[in-house]
Amino acid sequence: MVMSLRNSDNFYAIMFTVTSFIYLITGTILLSTGFVWDFPTSHRDPVFILLFFGFAVMIVFGMSYILIPNLMNFKVRQTMTKIQYFIYNIGLIISFLSMELSLNNFKSYFISTLLVLGLILLIISIAIHVWNISGVKHSTIGSGRESP
Repeated sequence: MVMSLRNSDNFYAIMFTVTSFIYLITGTILLSTGFVWDFPTSHRDPVFILLFFGFAVMIVFGMSYILIPNLMNFKVRQTMTKIQYFIYNIGLIISFLSMELSLNNFKSYFISTLLVLGLILLIISIAIHVWNISGVKHSTIGSGRESP
């Protein structure tokens, strides 16, 4: 039986893992340029947040799809994983940029609101991930499969 990579557990694991390494490389470059040229406006806290949430948490997300076999056999879980992926990345980028701007004296109500929005998106994405892998019986209407 041939299964396309797009609907397999490995596709989602690869998607999260590749993205995590992109965040690792980006964070390392930002961190090293801050150390080498010692920019007066560079702050390391947002970069560490980018490295932790971008690399470490994305690796955990990706590896959970490898460790839980046949998780992506249901369309609901595939859809929720895609939604989680995009919400998490948007939340992480918004959080990083708003932290960097607020530390560079661009303090305003709008920047604070963006930071809160980014953090809320991160929490929602983590909650979606926990719900997705928790073993809760998901609705499989229209998928043609019974829930495990």
